[in-house]
Amino acid sequence: MVTFEIYFHESSSPLEQSLYFRDILIGTSRSSHIRVKGEDLPRLCLRLSSSPRGILVEGIKDLAFFINGKKVIGSKVIKLGDNLKVGESLIKLKEYNYDSSFAPLNLEELYDKFHSEKEEYDTILSAIEKELILADDGVTG
Repeated sequence: MVTFEIYFHESSSPLEQSLYFRDILIGTSRSSHIRVKGEDLPRLCLRLSSSPRGILVEGIKDLAFFINGKKVIGSKVIKLGDNLKVGESLIKLKEYNYDSSFAPLNLEELYDKFHSEKEEYDTILSAIEKELILADDGVTG
């Protein structure tokens, strides 16, 4: 999991956003995980990639961005507390946990735990199971 504090303007209150992706796209397009503001910014500005050393920030083309106030063109690793500025938006890396972010989910264990703790949801779980079985058989209902 990666958590950011995002300031869209210098005077704005921060928006906290947590993401669970190996690659995070920052840009102006709707398909971006984090949308930024600024004149003449491309649809895709930066790609953030998770690694055990920190978050690798890769600029798209020759776009200049700032890390802790220093101009960067290309790529650089950021760590907890670092500030990333692109356009009018400031993004602060607040929390980063590489190991637990991408651990495989044990769906069977989660299902059993949910089922045992929330017996009132038996009807819903049964309906979902039936829909999944029908979908797996290629039958539509």
